[in-house]
Amino acid sequence: MALRAQRPAAANTTGGTQMTAGSDWIWRRLAALLGWSVLLTAAGWAMHDLETRALAARPQVTCRLEWVDLPVWLSAPAGEAILQQLAWAAGLRSDDELWDPELVRRLWEGLRQSPWVADVQRITRLSDGRIRVQATYREPFAFVETGGIVYLVDASGVRLPHRHFVAYVEERYWNDWLRITGAAGPVPEEGQPWTGDDVAAGLRLVQYLKQAGARGEVPFRPALRAIDVGNFRRREDSYDGELRLRTVCPKSYIAWGLPPGAEFKIEATASRKLEVLRSFYSEHGGQFPDGWVYDVRGPDGILRWAYKGR
Repeated sequence: MALRAQRPAAANTTGGTQMTAGSDWIWRRLAALLGWSVLLTAAGWAMHDLETRALAARPQVTCRLEWVDLPVWLSAPAGEAILQQLAWAAGLRSDDELWDPELVRRLWEGLRQSPWVADVQRITRLSDGRIRVQATYREPFAFVETGGIVYLVDASGVRLPHRHFVAYVEERYWNDWLRITGAAGPVPEEGQPWTGDDVAAGLRLVQYLKQAGARGEVPFRPALRAIDVGNFRRREDSYDGELRLRTVCPKSYIAWGLPPGAEFKIEATASRKLEVLRSFYSEHGGQFPDGWVYDVRGPDGILRWAYKGR
């Protein structure tokens, strides 16, 4: 029987073709991704180069601070010294570049460290070199006296930079500023609040007298010198007033009592106390005669007793 020569079996090329096609697709995708990466990197460098050129093209200007929306008290000529202190706190240098990305942050942090600044709302750079600062400031309100030194505070009792030896302050100065004496707590650092309810109570009375004085209800203000909080919560004398108004007379004071708004029918109201003090002051020739304690806490007007020291 004759045998026919058999053709060799054809190799199975389907799997190889698929593997080759799959590898080509993967490499094409990878090449495309690499191509996009190169394009994006190039674009990023181009943008960076454009920004660098734009910054370099800007004219060099001298930076200067501009205070906006200043309160009236700080806009007055007397506020110039405080504005100078604020400029020092900000730390703007003569060689600062206006568009330095760190400049605003540095100025912001510097100003926040100043005892005069309660909050910084906005810092804006203008192309002419002006750097506009909008902030909330702590206004001088009263003094707290301890150890022969008076410390300036705001209405919340936060200590501000100025302090003076009380013995060197001219007497007429206290016609404009009241001071709080007899505080029990320690002296805080600048920018920190004075701790203790006694100082807070004294500041409430300062605020009340300021507001009443603006309405013309305290004609005897020139006779007042300080608010003594030494007997707050009766820590010195259970019968005396918790707050005492010290007058120009060294052997005379007014036993005021509780802070305004805290009377709760225990004492006469603050407005009633002012009323009897105005009447007495007018009837005695515009003075509170020396040698007496004037107690205005009761409902029947002023009670007096001889001054025995304290």
